[in-house]
Amino acid sequence: MDGVQGKGGRWEAAWCRIREGEEWVGTTASEGSRIECVMPAHGRGNASLEVSLNGQDWSTGGRVEYREPRCEVVRVEPSLGPERGGTVVEVRVRGWATAGGSGGGSAVCMYDGEAGVEGTVDGGGVVRCMTPGARRGGGSEPGREVEVSVEAVGTEGRCSGGRYMYYGGVEVTGVRPSIVTAGTGTALTFSTKTSNAV
Repeated sequence: MDGVQGKGGRWEAAWCRIREGEEWVGTTASEGSRIECVMPAHGRGNASLEVSLNGQDWSTGGRVEYREPRCEVVRVEPSLGPERGGTVVEVRVRGWATAGGSGGGSAVCMYDGEAGVEGTVDGGGVVRCMTPGARRGGGSEPGREVEVSVEAVGTEGRCSGGRYMYYGGVEVTGVRPSIVTAGTGTALTFSTKTSNAV
């Protein structure tokens, strides 16, 4: 629920109501120099907002627009992987239910709007899917960041905003020390080389 506030003179009580067609769906009283209303649940669309200082005479002209919350990908974990693909990623989506998604269903993950890969929905707005190879769809060559989006199977609600980076590969070129004593814990330092790295 959202709050609606208005400022003015000082009064002992005030009321708010939302009009949906001809049906009054709620009133809320408040005290002090500011009116605060809790807006009731409402379907998408416009509604009239009215306030009163005596519970009988109502203001006019207030409008409230109810919008569906926009779904968006807020995190991709891990956020990078090798160009060969095959990395299982968790795509975390805010507002998944508004896109028609549900827990335990199926989803499609897209990379730069292409390379659709089927995924599974774990619930709580988490979709798991495997990355395609970097050469598959969208020109997602190594070293390039691509956009990750998901949509629930059988719906048209696409959630976008995630980012994923392909890299060409990692090669270990050196280890120090290269000889260690068995049965002991030793800190090792690796030297690596990447191709088309981030």
